[in-house]
Amino acid sequence: MDFAGWTALYCWPDCLLLEGDYRGALGGFRTALQSARERGQSPTVAYQLEGRSMALSGLGRHAKALEAAVNAALCLKLGEAYPVEG
Repeated sequence: MDFAGWTALYCWPDCLLLEGDYRGALGGFRTALQSARERGQSPTVAYQLEGRSMALSGLGRHAKALEAAVNAALCLKLGEAYPVEG
């Protein structure tokens, strides 16, 4: 995949989130998160987890949203793209 493809993969869920399509955003963040983990990009993993947190919150799943936010913070702090539950 080229730069434009990666950018679309990582930005599309953000667009869905801004539109209020939390369910669609959640699926998009899941796909982007998997890709970032496979590529070992810990900052991108953290950003996708933050996105998942916002989407989960929008769906009223606040406990899972908090869990995703904590995992994002840990990922940034530790600098590792470890496989947390998505």
